[in-house]
Amino acid sequence: MAQGEFNHLLSSIAALSPEQMRRLRDELDDKLAASVSADADERAVTENEAEDQEVQRRLFSAGLLSEVKPPIRDLTRMALVFRIKGSASIACAPARGAR
Repeated sequence: MAQGEFNHLLSSIAALSPEQMRRLRDELDDKLAASVSADADERAVTENEAEDQEVQRRLFSAGLLSEVKPPIRDLTRMALVFRIKGSASIACAPARGAR
């Protein structure tokens, strides 16, 4: 958001009733709480990725892995590959919104 738009938004807040200001504050608090929660989840994933990378580096150094793969960032692009006895491999992309 441009600074001018932000300043206009701030000046518009002055015209709100006390009840509207409380509702706005509640909405902003909810959005900030969700943002903080998402940041905490991102840090947790990053810490888990760091641990995984360290394990991979140690296995690579010991000659048990041929490469250290980067962490998967986009889970929507992951696909499950499995083999059914007597047939070719099948790749199955996860359903939208699946985790």
